[in-house]
Amino acid sequence: MEEPSNWIQKSAVTYTIGTITGEMNSIMQVVSVGSSRHADQILERLNYEFRFLREEGINIDVQQTSRGNMKFLGCKLVRVNRERFTPEDQATILRHFVANALSDVIVNDWETVLIRKIVKDNYGHFSKDEREGIMEFIRKSLDGRVAGESDLFHRISRKSRVLSRLIDYLDKHSELVLEGFVTFRLKDYVEELYESVSKAVDEYLMEKEYKEFIRLLRYFVEVQEPKFDEVHAIVEPSGCFRLSDREGRPVAREYIDDIVMEINKAEGDCEDLLISSLITIAPKCVVLHIQPEQDNSTATETIKKIFGDKARICHGCDRCKPKCKPKVGARDLPT
Repeated sequence: MEEPSNWIQKSAVTYTIGTITGEMNSIMQVVSVGSSRHADQILERLNYEFRFLREEGINIDVQQTSRGNMKFLGCKLVRVNRERFTPEDQATILRHFVANALSDVIVNDWETVLIRKIVKDNYGHFSKDEREGIMEFIRKSLDGRVAGESDLFHRISRKSRVLSRLIDYLDKHSELVLEGFVTFRLKDYVEELYESVSKAVDEYLMEKEYKEFIRLLRYFVEVQEPKFDEVHAIVEPSGCFRLSDREGRPVAREYIDDIVMEINKAEGDCEDLLISSLITIAPKCVVLHIQPEQDNSTATETIKKIFGDKARICHGCDRCKPKCKPKVGARDLPT
């Protein structure tokens, strides 16, 4: 039978947890954490967590030891207000604060290391700059920033899942190796990271293609001879719009008849027609007359990206007040 002291195999990813004699029938007030790569981050986070306990009269001593390439941090209760906290309370507090520190390390440090390895192993054909771009996009995707959501919510959600697993584990074991715990106890979490990376890479490539498409359209607008100095587009929330020049005269239909027919054939919508019309006309200045809720619409964002400083937004003027009576839509003209 293996001696109690030989709790952990000297491997970063495989380990065997042993038990202290009578452990299940006694209150554990010592927790040992090992890692081959993240010991410094773990120690820093443990010290941060234990600072709050000291303010409550609980002191925890942290001792560092080494076993091969592994560093272990032994956390032991050395002073506690026994009138305030029962032995069960003390053990629970110690486990919870250690688990909280480890969950932070996993989500904030280890997660980035794994994602970088996934990208390197599976997308090595991308250039270094592209891989860095993918890494940034993955972080935004995981934190919900791509969808415009709160990154804090997504990060806390992931941490809560990891924290729950850590607490469950430390309820039964006094020693934990970070790499082994992640590999064997967080398999579903790791699989979700792989899926998130794959999805984020697809979205990154789509965004890259979109940016290249916008770049080509900007170039097309810049090299064209402007047909108008200034064009005003009065756009309704429905997407219907009316184009006029600086003096308010409607833009001649001859400029957009061909575009309307092409959009009809491609089953495009009013937004496609508006963008295509402005690109074809290529005015020196575009003024979009829209409602505030249209500021972040796909058409508005695309037009601003194509025309840059040439595009201006108006939320209310004499031109905005009249209704779009001669509405232009993708199917307003016969094909």
